[in-house]
Amino acid sequence: MAGAPLVAVDSQGAVLWITPEGAKLVARVLEGRRVNDTYWAEKITPALARVLHQKLVKVSLHDAVTNQLFASYIGEGRPGEHLIRLSDGTATGEEDILRKHFDLTAREAEVLLWITQGKSNRDVAEILSCSPRTVNKHLEQIFHKLHVENRTAAGTVAVRALTNG
Repeated sequence: MAGAPLVAVDSQGAVLWITPEGAKLVARVLEGRRVNDTYWAEKITPALARVLHQKLVKVSLHDAVTNQLFASYIGEGRPGEHLIRLSDGTATGEEDILRKHFDLTAREAEVLLWITQGKSNRDVAEILSCSPRTVNKHLEQIFHKLHVENRTAAGTVAVRALTNG
């Protein structure tokens, strides 16, 4: 499966790590710039710190007319490590692919995407700021819509859909 474009930052917005998909997205949108470029340190790091501290969703990090870079706060990964999803605002996201392919709600698509990333119900609940019971209820609907009986089967079906477009 194509990985999610994620970046993990410290409490100041400095990059701790970035997924390969995140690095590709940054290089494409920022016209070849990399995470360690001066532009990143001067413009992107302060914006990531703002996203982190205010728990913002879909904030523009790069104000170009054609190439935009957005960030959405996800939650704390490990202590001192905060996860932020990157997107370009134009490409169809993995959640949209799942939503359309399986006729899921936006929240069901989010839950399913995190399941494909190997997250437990408790992890998904924390990331999405809901209860584990709510995640279970979403999974019940997902299983019904995907015609599967468990999370492993749901994840497998979802990965196939994402891989095949």
